[in-house]
Amino acid sequence: MKNLLIFILFCVLSCFLSCSDDNEETTIKISESSVRVDAMSSTIKLKVSSNAKWTTQLSEKWVSVNPASGEAGETEVEISFSDNLTGGKRATSLIFIANDKSAKVQLDQDLQQVITLPAKNFTINKNGGVLPIVSDKKYDPVLDES
Repeated sequence: MKNLLIFILFCVLSCFLSCSDDNEETTIKISESSVRVDAMSSTIKLKVSSNAKWTTQLSEKWVSVNPASGEAGETEVEISFSDNLTGGKRATSLIFIANDKSAKVQLDQDLQQVITLPAKNFTINKNGGVLPIVSDKKYDPVLDES
């Protein structure tokens, strides 16, 4: 009888000890799902919440993330953008990965407002002329009277 009681006690203790939170499903959440910034260099902050270690995946050189990985809990992450001098909008995805889960943040950077002229110097006679200007922005020409 004593051996049976010890065996039952052992089984009950084994059952309690084998139950743990190791089977908890991994979660990862980011405070924003998309970010848009202007063409000038800038830095924004996001919050990463996860119950597991996480890392980032980013393929573009014009944007960086710091820290690029973290531990379980809540972490503030800085995303830095370099000046956009490409003449076009830029877009990429920043992916946060924790075990088998991931969260994506869409990153968009506006284009630098530019005016393109077909030549470096122009001569227009006193009767006027046509100067072809290509721009992605409305502008008001100003003439120097000197």
